[in-house]
Amino acid sequence: MSINLDPNELSRFGWKYAAAFSREGVADALQSGHNPLNHAGLRDIDYREFYLEFFRRHLPSLRGIPAVSRLSSFFAVDNIEDARRFILNKPGYPRPPRIYTVYAIGEHSAYDMTWLDFKFPRNPEKFKYYYEKYWQGKLIDNDPFIAAGHRGSLREYLITSNVTIGSSVGE
Repeated sequence: MSINLDPNELSRFGWKYAAAFSREGVADALQSGHNPLNHAGLRDIDYREFYLEFFRRHLPSLRGIPAVSRLSSFFAVDNIEDARRFILNKPGYPRPPRIYTVYAIGEHSAYDMTWLDFKFPRNPEKFKYYYEKYWQGKLIDNDPFIAAGHRGSLREYLITSNVTIGSSVGE
């Protein structure tokens, strides 16, 4: 199976979140850069993806960093062990999801998804540091300000080129 992606278009992942942003009236803020005051209707996961995209586009410290949008991406990890570590951190699957080999041409941006594991109050100032480090491609294991106790760095690749799904390699 092949998935055709374009860095300038929404992926299947991105369409889901774009619909939530539109439904809750915050989509225009991604274009304007004006932080919306009313986002109470966003589910926690929608809120997280909104602010990841908002910061990627508008945070002054991230200007000039060539970061592709999560909303245009297919996500992958380095190996089966990392896929299992990711799955263990996401309880609630009715059964373990299958893990597949994927093939994509070109360079792909890598980010430490562990920066996104933390729960925060709905105040962007409380999580800006974490999201900024995510977009800068920093590994959480190397951060002197984060206390031990997290799962350790776990890199995800944001792929915006065409992807071919290979064989199942495990659960």
